[in-house]
Amino acid sequence: MAVENPFADDAARGDLWEQGFLAGFAAPSVEHERSVEPDLLEAYLEGQVAGARARLALPPDVGGVGDVDTEIPAANAAFEFGVHTLGNHVFDRVFPAAGSMTGLVGAVVHPSVEPTLVAADWEGPMDGPDEKYVAVCPRDDHDGTGDEHGYWAAPGRDFFYEVIGDLAAHDHDEAFVARCSLADGGTGAIWVGPAGG
Repeated sequence: MAVENPFADDAARGDLWEQGFLAGFAAPSVEHERSVEPDLLEAYLEGQVAGARARLALPPDVGGVGDVDTEIPAANAAFEFGVHTLGNHVFDRVFPAAGSMTGLVGAVVHPSVEPTLVAADWEGPMDGPDEKYVAVCPRDDHDGTGDEHGYWAAPGRDFFYEVIGDLAAHDHDEAFVARCSLADGGTGAIWVGPAGG
C-alpha cells in the first residue's frame, strides 16, 4: 500500500490528510464531513479519496468492503488472515500534540515501552505474546472524553476481539487500531487482511 502524504511538509494539512485517509479507509462509500477551515478541508478530502481507493483495492471479503454475503467479521478475518500495518510511512503526522502515534500508544500501553514505527509492510499473526492493541482517534474534538490534547484512546487490550468492540463504540470514522509489541516496541496502525495483501 504505497501511498505518500502530499502534505508531509505541512503539519496542519499533513495531519488532516492522514485523518481523511483513515476515514476513507474505514468507510470508503461514505462522504465524510469535517468542520475545518476551507483551505484545510481540501487536504482532508484528498486524504479521504486516497484512503477509500486503498481500501477498495483490497480483496472484497476483508473487513466488510465487498459483497455482504462474503464479508468476514474483523475478528474472524484477523484469525484467518493476520494483521498488517496500514502503511506507517503515511501516519507520521497524526497526534502531533502527543508526540505522534507512538507517543500516544506508548502512554496508553505502558510507561516503560518506547514505541517505534514498524516497517510499512509488516504483517503477522494476531494475539501474540507481549502484544497490546489500542483503539485510538486522532481527532482533537472529543469534549471531555479525550486526553489533555482532546485525542481519544481506549485502554490497551491483550486480544484483538476486545479492541474491535472499543472501535465499534467510538463514533468517528478516523479512529483506528494500533498494535504495539511490548517486547520490541514495534507499533503500527493495523488492518486485517490476507498475506501479501
